[in-house]
Amino acid sequence: MGILFLPSPSLTAEPISARQPALRPHVHKQPEKTTRVRTVLNEKQLHTLRTCYAANPRPDALMKEQLVEMTGLSPRVIRVWFQNKRCKDKKRSIMMKQLQQQQPNDKTVSGFNFLSVGICMCTANWKELNSA
Repeated sequence: MGILFLPSPSLTAEPISARQPALRPHVHKQPEKTTRVRTVLNEKQLHTLRTCYAANPRPDALMKEQLVEMTGLSPRVIRVWFQNKRCKDKKRSIMMKQLQQQQPNDKTVSGFNFLSVGICMCTANWKELNSA
């Protein structure tokens, strides 16, 4: 059997305060969540954004900076508006393609197609309806 040497407590002893942090009540300040106010665009701002979007749906940094100056909106609002507009246009495009593919095959007289983009298009074939 080997001999086990333990250091004496006086050589390794540290003051209690050095080993354990003082027991203080933990005060966690929750960062106050500020509710972001929804930005409402006026007609002039919307016209400016739509005109620019029609020319280029993906404006570069310089164009975005010019839009910030022209509209008085923050760069974040400009960026998010363009992102949302591209997304809406993409959804609208997909729904229109689906509708065009459905149209030749759909001979039903009753019913409407309600698209998620909020467009209601009648799928009735009016010639069939009038001839019946």
